[in-house]
Amino acid sequence: MRKLVKKMAARGDMNAGPVIVKWRSQTGTPGNPNRESSQADETWQDHEQEYQAFIHYVSAGASTYQRHSEVQVGDVILDFPGNIDLRDKRHPQFIIDDSGTVYVRKDAGVELMQTWDVRCNGVPITMTLLLRPQAGTLHTPAAAE
Repeated sequence: MRKLVKKMAARGDMNAGPVIVKWRSQTGTPGNPNRESSQADETWQDHEQEYQAFIHYVSAGASTYQRHSEVQVGDVILDFPGNIDLRDKRHPQFIIDDSGTVYVRKDAGVELMQTWDVRCNGVPITMTLLLRPQAGTLHTPAAAE
């Protein structure tokens, strides 16, 4: 088992590290679109929080997750501690490294999600998310120059 862990670390397939999560929340009340004189009293607030997560980059030949059709090369699987709940975050964006790539949640099937989240006596131990790169945010070395 130790040899396998060392191989994965050497290839960079799996690692634990910081994940920055960004989201927006709305406060106030929206205006009534059916009334011309109605004014909105709503504001959007940007939030950013750093969490620690176990990070798995899905790559060809290095992942058994590809047997599920929703998991593709280039996706990222994050395992957060069970005490972190991101369900109330609207359209969260995830920044995992300094490449500038922004990831967003990707729909995963019920069967897959049931195999990922770990619970003990009803208490969540881990929360797993499947992410995909957000369109237009992939940064390549050529684009950075």
